[in-house]
Amino acid sequence: YNPGAAEPDCTDPNDYNCDGSTGYTDADTDGFAACAECDDALATVNPDATEVCNLIDDDCDGTVDQGAADAQTFYADSDGDGFTDPDAPILSCAAPDGYLAATAEDCDDTDATIFPGAEDVPGDGIDRDCAGGDVPGDTGETGETGETGDFVPDSALPDSGKPDISSGDCGCSSRTGAAPMAFLLIGLAALTRRRSR
Repeated sequence: YNPGAAEPDCTDPNDYNCDGSTGYTDADTDGFAACAECDDALATVNPDATEVCNLIDDDCDGTVDQGAADAQTFYADSDGDGFTDPDAPILSCAAPDGYLAATAEDCDDTDATIFPGAEDVPGDGIDRDCAGGDVPGDTGETGETGETGDFVPDSALPDSGKPDISSGDCGCSSRTGAAPMAFLLIGLAALTRRRSR
């Protein structure tokens, strides 16, 4: 102890240089000197404090609310359809942009037309409603046979089943029924009788 002594340790409460002050001050009486913490006016702020969501660096680690004990889990909603990706969680005091609280699970968070409850399109091979698979069923169009079912375009038919457009074949078949033929024969017979008279 002497007027020229150094006081390099701010946590030491001794007045080594006899000037009436020390390098140790603990105004908030939290057990940490002012030079060893980030806010000596708040007893709840010190290196041993628990970080919570309050926009304060409670544990004096240089970050605010990071790793807060009361942080919530939010999930990514990359496509903005209101449904979240269960495989993309983040802990935060508030939802960052592009994140939401947990919702029904989105099976494709890159496509806004795919989400739980979306209208599925039968037979397109896409699970739009996240129900575990595409909805099977008719498209409602008329196929080559004239029956209602899955539509088959001409391009999907084998060559033998396609009409020959170059020869004028329309692909249709025309049949003369028995009744019209009978009427034609009767008419010819009547005409022949008149001429013979």
